[in-house]
Amino acid sequence: MTSGSGIIHREMPHGQGGHTLQLWLNIPPKYKMTPARYQDIPASKQPKIEQKGVLVKLISGEQKGIKSRTKNIVPVLAMEGFVEAGHTFDVDIPAGYRSFIYIIQGRGNFGRNKQQVSSGSVIWIAPSTRNGTFEIESKNAIHFFMASGPPIKAPIFAQGPFVMSSQDEIYQAYQDYQMGKFGGPVLK
Repeated sequence: MTSGSGIIHREMPHGQGGHTLQLWLNIPPKYKMTPARYQDIPASKQPKIEQKGVLVKLISGEQKGIKSRTKNIVPVLAMEGFVEAGHTFDVDIPAGYRSFIYIIQGRGNFGRNKQQVSSGSVIWIAPSTRNGTFEIESKNAIHFFMASGPPIKAPIFAQGPFVMSSQDEIYQAYQDYQMGKFGGPVLK
């Protein structure tokens, strides 16, 4: 979802026992008022990377020559992965990207230093000046979420449900909302 010039929505869980991970990304100030957009890409339409003992669902961006259909204002690499015990997956990370991996379930060794990490942990990966890879080695089956993108170095002001680039823009967003100016569909 790109909230852009404003979108009214609410998240409702589908079924029982699911997990929801929500990642909010800032966009450059010049795109803050872009038209709101929602992209619904069912799991069956997500590109997958399959290797022996590895399944990665590509949510956004490009990995191993496979490209997602997701449209973004700023490049974003996002994926959900499953690595079986005893297997390894090398993530390709573009130069300059800041990255993190959230371990949903499991335990393994991560990166060149083979840092041991387990369920509920977050690994932060500093940007590099060159394209590189980051190794995920599973000790017991790992389920992870990874996101990566270039820092945009833009100011962030948040208040209530609004995130803008200045306090004045926050005031304007409240005014626009109260006047019914938000575009896009009401999403449920």
